[in-house]
Amino acid sequence: MGLCTRCRRNEAVAGSKACATCRDREKRYEQAKRERTAGTSLCKRCEENERIEGRVWCVGCASYMQDAKTKTRAKGKADGLCSYTDCKSPATPGYLSCADCREHTNAYVRSRKTEVQWHARQTRRRRRLEVFEAYGGAFCACCGEDTYEFLTMDHINGDGASHRRELGAVLGKRNVDIYIWLRRNNFPPGFRVLCMNCNFSLGYHGYCPHRGWTQDTSNGRVGRPSKKNKADVSAS
Repeated sequence: MGLCTRCRRNEAVAGSKACATCRDREKRYEQAKRERTAGTSLCKRCEENERIEGRVWCVGCASYMQDAKTKTRAKGKADGLCSYTDCKSPATPGYLSCADCREHTNAYVRSRKTEVQWHARQTRRRRRLEVFEAYGGAFCACCGEDTYEFLTMDHINGDGASHRRELGAVLGKRNVDIYIWLRRNNFPPGFRVLCMNCNFSLGYHGYCPHRGWTQDTSNGRVGRPSKKNKADVSAS
């Protein structure tokens, strides 16, 4: 097991990096922080900033903890070990984690399915809003629509399908979350925020009636407006 990584004196508890004394001390410390922030909107970790709605951490602390978790899992993957924290078992071939950790996670998800799904939706919402803000704000660059549920990311060059296929081949995944990819690649150029209507019109018809923007499409409809809107597009 080895020595405790906190005090470097006592033996660590099985399955942990700390001894029983240090674990109890940390538990009391965390309990005191929870009591101090209970009934307030302050972050449980730093006790200074406003916490994210539905969570106990602020944006900065949540980002820090997520980055730390990502680094830990990446190190485990490089060593061929389970990506779960404090687990030293080898990962199952084809997975990042061992069978025991996956079963433990699946049991937790089954027991709290509604809660887990709600947190997953909130995480995806925060991720999408972060990407929207990086590309000018959470509103359509064409018509100005700012309803969150109507917004999406658009490939300015009209190569969205080929880009997703390329990412899928490189990452070995059938479905790639473009918002995660944009965040991990520091929000590269060539993208913009559009509403679903403008995005579909550019991708299918090759133009958008609002501003007359044109775009190459896979079906060959390159900026060919219908007779109904042809005059409006020409005037814009």
